[in-house]
Formats: sequence, structure tokens, C-alpha cells
Amino acid sequence: MFSSTQNSSPTCKIIEIPPGLIENGKTLLIETHYELFINDYHFSRPSHFITQNHGLCLVDTQQNDFTSNTYCHELNSHNYDYSLFELIIEFPAESLNGGKSVMIERIYSNEEKKLSGNFEDLYNIEHLNESAETKFIHIKVPQELIEGGKTIVINKNNISIKNSIDYYKEVAYHLGNNKFSKRDHLQSKNMMEMIIALPPELFCNDHKIIFRKEDSQIIAANFPYHRQSKHDIQLTRRDNLNHDQKLSLDKFFSNRIWHPMLLNDTHLLKLSLYLNNQPNIRNQDQIKLIIDQQYIRVETKNNEDFNIYQEILVPDIIKLDQLKYEFDEKNRYFNIMIPLQ
Repeated sequence: MFSSTQNSSPTCKIIEIPPGLIENGKTLLIETHYELFINDYHFSRPSHFITQNHGLCLVDTQQNDFTSNTYCHELNSHNYDYSLFELIIEFPAESLNGGKSVMIERIYSNEEKKLSGNFEDLYNIEHLNESAETKFIHIKVPQELIEGGKTIVINKNNISIKNSIDYYKEVAYHLGNNKFSKRDHLQSKNMMEMIIALPPELFCNDHKIIFRKEDSQIIAANFPYHRQSKHDIQLTRRDNLNHDQKLSLDKFFSNRIWHPMLLNDTHLLKLSLYLNNQPNIRNQDQIKLIIDQQYIRVETKNNEDFNIYQEILVPDIIKLDQLKYEFDEKNRYFNIMIPLQ
């Protein structure tokens, strides 16, 4: 459950993790959550989550019905969302079970451009009850590191800061595509893992992220008769969509080549196609956009001819008659903007 407390800052987003999920071998994901109506159809992304509030949701990446392909470690250069800031923390489950809370915040002044804070106390589980000061773990991230495409990894013996694509190539090399490898790796180290993957702009208003163990007594007081499961919630919220439409939307919003993103309070859909592997494409005149019913096709110019570069099928409920597009020459993205009614 996500909640706020009377003595916490209004800019704090608090993630309360159910006790059953705090165990070694677990990988939990915190990411932005979208709920929207597209032409009178309801859709949520991700479609399967544990809890959500404040625009964030908690996902257990090992649950059987988890369908997002972003963090399942079938990793290659097309599978990562380059627009996110990502922090990956390995720590023993005893630290949260012992009452520690972890805060991630942005700082503006850090000449060495390094993380700071007392995050090493995450691993001092033998001294959990000796000092109240170590109950709150601060992870302070310099402004320069909170940008899309950065992955910061914290574990007991090392901190690494890498471009996300380089990090995931290394992970793919070591773990391969065996979906159980990560869990086995964490269990052998008596660790669990938290992946916090957020748009950099979430920190623009000095928002802070706090995660901690859920208080079962507070939950029981607030929900004395029934705590609705995520399965029940999804059935209730999404009964306007038939099975084929659900699959189509889920697959569309999980696409990591076109990076679908919702903007302007879900009134605008943005598709971003990365052209960094097309070094000869320097301006928009060398790119052609073709709409064929619900297909969007991008062609790039090689020598004198245009050839198909990428194509995507857009669900029928997303109308393409008012889309606009532009080529971001600096960052090498071809961006397509589609208004949503």
C-alpha cells in the first residue's frame, strides 16, 4: 500500500511493501503507473501490480502473471527504455523487516558527482536495534546523475554508475535469458533487490521516494472487512475491454523499440523511435512517415531510396488522424505525438 503520513513532507512519495514480499531472492520494481481512458475504453499500465498510488506502482517481477518485458532480463539493445532514471539496490531483507526505511532524494551540489548518504547502513543488520539514527537510510543522488539512460547499482561491496544499455548488456552476458538466474543469484547472496525506474522529471519538484515495510496493523484498521486483491481490482477496472483488446494494449505499451509514453495527464501519446544506429540520418527530410490503416511505418533514406526502418501496429482504439511528428536531431529520436480523446 502507498500512503502519506502527517509528519512527512508533502513531496515524499511513500512506498509501503507488504511483508510477504520482503524476502531474499525477490526482485521488486517501482515504476510510474498510468490509468487512462482511450475512446471510452479503460486501460492501466502496467496491467499487473501489487499496489499503486501517487502515480507510482509496486510490481513483483516474479509473479506468474507479470507480463512486462522491461525487467525480465531478456536483454538486448532494443529492450530498454532510454528515458528513465534507474536505481537498483541489493540489500538483505532483514533490513526492511527490522524497521529500516530508505529515502532517495536529489541534491544539487556535489562536485565529485557521486552518491552520498548512509546507505552502507542497509547492510549492518547485526546492529539494527542499537541506534535509532540508522533506521532511516538516505541515498542522495546528484542532479547530474538523474537523467534518462543512467543506471546506478548499489550493493554491499560496490557502487556502479553506467549507461543503462551498457549495464544491461553486461547483465545479459552474465545471466543469459534464464528467468530464474537472477533469483538464484540473490538467494545465494542472501539479498533481495529493488529496482526504482522513474522519469527524471519526477524529481523536478524535489520529490523524494521512501520505501519501507507495510504496517499490517494500519492496514487492518483501514480495511477491516476486505482488502481487494490486485486481481479483483483489474477485473473491476478493465471489464470494458475484451480479451483481444487487453492483449493488444498491453503488448503495445510494453514495446521498447518505440517507447510509448503518456503525456499531458494522459491526453497525449508519444512514440519515440531511436535512430542512433542510423548515423547517416541527419534531418527530417531523410525520414518518411507512412500511415496504413493502424500501422505506422517509418522509412529512412539510404543513398537515393527510402527503405523500411521500423513498423508498429497501433490498437484500433487509438486514432491516428491528428498525429504530428518531428525529428530530434540532437538526441536522434523521431517523435510521434498522437492526441487521445
